[in-house]
Amino acid sequence: MFNFKENVSYRNIQKFSEKYIVNSNIILEIASNQARNKCEEKFSKVKLEQSLIDIRDLTTESPDVFYPKLKQILFDCGIVLVGLSAINYNFIINY
Repeated sequence: MFNFKENVSYRNIQKFSEKYIVNSNIILEIASNQARNKCEEKFSKVKLEQSLIDIRDLTTESPDVFYPKLKQILFDCGIVLVGLSAINYNFIINY
């Protein structure tokens, strides 16, 4: 009845219940809606590959420095990074 989204990497757990799939798809829709129409830049694999060293260098930075810089680097490559606060899956759908 419920299907995995093909382009999503789900966490590796032993069983995927319908509840887990539905909740994951809801979270993906929330993130997709927030990212939609935020970037006019088309995805550039070349720019992303050229930015990998800069991204790796950011890993030693504090989160308040790392996140905005990473977000801007990815945005310049045509990728919108959406950070969602922790969401209790039981809050979304619990059946």
